Amino acid sequence: MEGKFEGHWYDAVNNQTFPYDDHGHGTFTMGIIIGGDGLGPFPDDIGVAPDAKFVSCKCFDQNGSTSASRIHTCFQKHGEWKANGVDIKAINNSWGATNTTSLEFWQDCLNLRNLKIVPVFAIGNNGPGSGTASTPGNFPIVIGVGVSDQNDNVPSYSSRGPAPNQYPWNDPVYWPRPDWNRTKPDIVAPGQNIRSSWPGGGYQYSTCTSTATPHVTGGILILFQKNPYLTFKKVYSLLLDYARRPSQGSPYPNNSYGWGILNIYQSLLHTPSPWETHDCGEITLVVSNMGVFGECSYPHGSLYHLYAGSFSIGTVMPYVIDRYYYDEDWIPIDGVYMYEPYPPFCEYSYASYSDSGGEEIKGIIVKQKGFTFSEENLRDFVIIEYILKNTSSQPVFGIYSGIFLDWDINHSNFADYGGTDSSRSMAYQYYGNIYMGSAILYPERGSPLIRNLSIIRNEEYVYPYLDLPDSIAIKFLNGTLSFPYADSASDLSTCISAGPFNINPGDSIKVAFAIAGGLSLDSLKEHIDSAYSRYLSIGFSERPS
Repeated sequence: MEGKFEGHWYDAVNNQTFPYDDHGHGTFTMGIIIGGDGLGPFPDDIGVAPDAKFVSCKCFDQNGSTSASRIHTCFQKHGEWKANGVDIKAINNSWGATNTTSLEFWQDCLNLRNLKIVPVFAIGNNGPGSGTASTPGNFPIVIGVGVSDQNDNVPSYSSRGPAPNQYPWNDPVYWPRPDWNRTKPDIVAPGQNIRSSWPGGGYQYSTCTSTATPHVTGGILILFQKNPYLTFKKVYSLLLDYARRPSQGSPYPNNSYGWGILNIYQSLLHTPSPWETHDCGEITLVVSNMGVFGECSYPHGSLYHLYAGSFSIGTVMPYVIDRYYYDEDWIPIDGVYMYEPYPPFCEYSYASYSDSGGEEIKGIIVKQKGFTFSEENLRDFVIIEYILKNTSSQPVFGIYSGIFLDWDINHSNFADYGGTDSSRSMAYQYYGNIYMGSAILYPERGSPLIRNLSIIRNEEYVYPYLDLPDSIAIKFLNGTLSFPYADSASDLSTCISAGPFNINPGDSIKVAFAIAGGLSLDSLKEHIDSAYSRYLSIGFSERPS
């Protein structure tokens, strides 16, 4: 585990300033999560996620004893680290309380969940009796882990569910999925005669739920490596839905195996990516599940021309939602899915996200759809459609929506030229013979809801702040700031927007854009015109729901 300490440590027992282990249990479980992957072959490659790093808080003494206050302190420390920017994804807890109805650590676990940390707990070694799963492992708000052995059996000592039939366990508002219904463990993992690291540089073997739990924690880290934006419920479903279910445990789920044995390979295969690439034609565009645009090149195989890009909405300050530059307002609901072919489309992508990361939240959920076509005259653009739904109980008035794109076509000094075309609802940048642009497809051309088509001088509106501040972004969205062209080469970006819209509770509105390339201004206009006519001709039966 050398070199894998991230740098954050707290000792609630002896107040020492650097990580140590005077018991062995922590080193053993940590080795299962991140150990190994050195020069030697197995059996020294012991870790499930060897590229992960660790933070740690010591709350058990050399005899394995602790107090509730120490545990509370350590939970709080992890929360502080996360709130201060340490990217903690999961916390392994190979311990539990024998009182199966204690709520001592309920609020701690809720706090971790609210900080988007996945709490993973052993359910204890008090089986095989019914209802022996310990707290906090039997909480519905954590992942509780039992043991499987080398023959896919659950040993007698592994604690069993169900969780208590009392509040909050029996309140479905806390259930991770509708079919949970107090089932514990949630999942089982190898925990019989497991080899792992020991203080001083050696290895030992252990058998207990404490050794099963870090297998699940390490597996979760692998899922996050593929998609850093997974939610607790998505992680939970990926683990459970793709668990192995040996016949001796049927029917599933049950209070011995839960939903089955950890199968991280299948869970990983089914983990959605946060990014997908539209590359059917001459233009290549990366889309995401958080409103961000990634690399964009034109023509196919050329250098990437897009430095940053985001879908954005806003009303008045402070409600401005985007992921432009360093903002993180859009929060993924799921991954981004790519279907190819998806007739009549060459490619169809789908993603969804919410405004729940914003300074102000209005309950807007966005469904994002991307379309490309394979026909010869339709290969130079990507269409992106957004459906904005108001999921709150209050109407949202005066909302603007648009896309910000920071093109760097001149790769030597980022000095491009730029302009707009009001007849096509288009803004564009160019350098040499490369023209990159975006246009509003819906609302339709000439609509009074076409709000702004603007060039942005980054030296004036971005450089001083190392960002595009929300207070400036909203002025571009609502048209207070608008510049139809750049009269000299400069580091530029563009904004095109529509609105204002009013969205009643439960209702939705639609906006759509094209991102296109061309080898001249005339060809860019031609490609934007093709995107516009093709989008308006997409029939109801052709359009994905």
